[in-house]
Amino acid sequence: MKPLQTIALAVTIGCAAGSVWFLLEAGRGQSSGLLLALFLGWTLSPFVALAFANIVSLRWSPVSRTALYTVMIVLGTASLAIYGATSYGILRVKVGTIFLVVPLLSWVLSAAIITVAAWIARRDAHRQIGALLSVVAITVAVSSVVA
Repeated sequence: MKPLQTIALAVTIGCAAGSVWFLLEAGRGQSSGLLLALFLGWTLSPFVALAFANIVSLRWSPVSRTALYTVMIVLGTASLAIYGATSYGILRVKVGTIFLVVPLLSWVLSAAIITVAAWIARRDAHRQIGALLSVVAITVAVSSVVA
């Protein structure tokens, strides 16, 4: 495993575990085990998808893989920060809304950024470094705006 891939996978696993913790903290008063289980599955789904993409990314171009690893790090960290702020009352919003919207946005942003990275990699195979920097910049900018 390469260093960036190792870091991205460790961050994804750690953020998934932290997200579960924050979900359980936020849902302490919830009496429905089924509802909590549904929220748990939905909250973990982007992390599971990114971990799966990490496994199949070995056949991808370097630009696409770097985009994936960047998405794993940035979205995982941003999600964890939002969940933590919500669970401990720093963000004054409905808890259920955050645990519904953040995974949805994670899915949409991940798919969009990785798709753009794949398109750039195919179109500009001879300009790998420029494409790589563009994807990283786009990922960080979009994630900053969302967070």
